[in-house]
Amino acid sequence: MAQFSIKDAVNYSLSTYSKHFVLLMSATVILTASWLLASYAPGLVAEKLGIEKITIDMDSLKMQPQDAQTDQSTMVLQKVQEVTMQLSTHMQKIPTHFTFLMLVLFIALWALYLALHLGFIKLALALKDRDNGSLSLLMAISFSQMLRYLAACILFGLYALVGLIGIAVLTIPCAMVCKNLLGDAPTVFLTVALWVGLAGLLLFWLVSYMFFPYAIADDATTGARASLSKSRVVSKGSRAKLILAIVILLFVSGLIINAVKLLIPLMHACTPEQTMRIAQVVGMLLIAPFSMTFLSCIYRTLSPKGR
Repeated sequence: MAQFSIKDAVNYSLSTYSKHFVLLMSATVILTASWLLASYAPGLVAEKLGIEKITIDMDSLKMQPQDAQTDQSTMVLQKVQEVTMQLSTHMQKIPTHFTFLMLVLFIALWALYLALHLGFIKLALALKDRDNGSLSLLMAISFSQMLRYLAACILFGLYALVGLIGIAVLTIPCAMVCKNLLGDAPTVFLTVALWVGLAGLLLFWLVSYMFFPYAIADDATTGARASLSKSRVVSKGSRAKLILAIVILLFVSGLIINAVKLLIPLMHACTPEQTMRIAQVVGMLLIAPFSMTFLSCIYRTLSPKGR
């Protein structure tokens, strides 16, 4: 069973980052631009079409129980019904052809981003395998390959959703029983401890599927379910170390983004929202090349070419 070294992966990423800086930065700029388009273009188009942005004031949805018999679940249902009514009323005001246009634009832009993201992974794997690559690999993704990637993303999301529902199903009844037997204070402690423990188990399970995009980029014939299965196989026996690698990657990413957020106000006066957007873009430009090469090195170590 193959094993990887986090230290070796970091050293490889840093050396590749410096050696292929122009290539990786060019690919990151293209990927970031597609992400910005997918995130903000639909809103700008809607504004040009005269579609007003709906704002739901959550404070106005706060309700007090009408009587002692009104429980928390009834209040939650009332809030959900009010939000649904607001959204339904707003959607009825939008012409049908505008809604269709916005839906097509939204799907097309996010499909472009997914294709470029998969292409970036293909580029990172090429750099690991041959120490050579080109920007053409960003678009070397077939339509069927992108559809498999989308299907695998949906399946992975369903896995996570089922896990979260399972945590809720186990936690809520236990909390109710503990409250009746032990009181409020012990219940809070036990519920939090149970939730953290189950969330840890869910993370330990989900991390085994993290390499499904790499499996699809690595082999154009790999299907959605097959990519998840391959990821589970190659990560077997390495899940604890993979979690540590992800934590390190997230920690470094957080440091970079927060450093950028602190520096931006010193150079130019910005609103908090503008500062956050700039920090996200700059952080993506700095982090994406490292994270892609870092994870591609780990994947290729666990799944050698031709395996």
